Amino acid sequence: MKQLIVTLLLVATSSFGSSAMCGPVQNFAQQQQQEPEPEPTQQESTREGQNDTPTSAATSDETATSISAAEEEQADKEETATATSTKDNNTLWEEANEAYYAGNFASASALYDEIEQRGEVSAKLFYNKAGTLFKMGKIGESILYYSKAQRLAPGDGDIAHNLAIANTYTRNRIEPVPEFFLKHWLRDISSIMSGNAWAGISIALLALVLAGTLLHLLPLGPVMRKTGFYGGLTSLLLFVFAFSFAWRDRNETTHPTGGIVTNVSAAVKSSPDSTGTDLFLLYEGDRVEVLDAMNGWSEVAVANGNRGWIRSGAVSMID
Repeated sequence: MKQLIVTLLLVATSSFGSSAMCGPVQNFAQQQQQEPEPEPTQQESTREGQNDTPTSAATSDETATSISAAEEEQADKEETATATSTKDNNTLWEEANEAYYAGNFASASALYDEIEQRGEVSAKLFYNKAGTLFKMGKIGESILYYSKAQRLAPGDGDIAHNLAIANTYTRNRIEPVPEFFLKHWLRDISSIMSGNAWAGISIALLALVLAGTLLHLLPLGPVMRKTGFYGGLTSLLLFVFAFSFAWRDRNETTHPTGGIVTNVSAAVKSSPDSTGTDLFLLYEGDRVEVLDAMNGWSEVAVANGNRGWIRSGAVSMID
């Protein structure tokens, strides 16, 4: 009887310890309400800091108190890069999500960086990295990566929601210049889908234009000829819009102009040199359009119409 009770206790204990850890949640509201705050065990802490030297993980807690937060973050990134050099992207992805839920945001960010440096480009990667950067208090970089994710998945509601929330943490409140409603309307429509989707739709519409032209030219009776004419004309007009949306997206991809200020603050000057007059200040997370570049300076325009020159290193491009 005693052996049976012991066996049942062992089975229950092993079942409790094997629950799977989920990846990052999909929006900030969920994140604040549902995100677990686990207390990592010594075994988990050792696994996070594991490398080829057996004693390095055991002494990590002792050395953490003697270095600054920036040095600790850099050390985590270097250690993570060394440990992940032989792992595939799927393994890195799972480890990054586990590090995120364990509250080790520096390690999670380093793992997402490693995946990105391997050439992986996806809205999901940029979305998760943006959330990690937001947790680290890097608002400018967080907005940058949410913008990158939105660039790849313009119709994703979660990305738009989180980007809007991240923008509320910026210091500036830049009021855009009012624009003609038709221009605003067309831009909103073009942002519903990616450029590749609009390109596919334009090809389908072009096929309908050719089909309508064929119906109009063939001797199939007046009803079919009228159907072909008006159907082809309507398809042609829609083709022009779809093609222009696809072309606009391609042009933004090949010649990106949008950028995010990632410095805490940056002075915008009247000329591309340090002796120029300070016109105004931009802060971390502000969005700009880069118009020109010269000798380490970039000419930028802000949504309210102001423009000037800023050091190029203060702006990261959305590409």
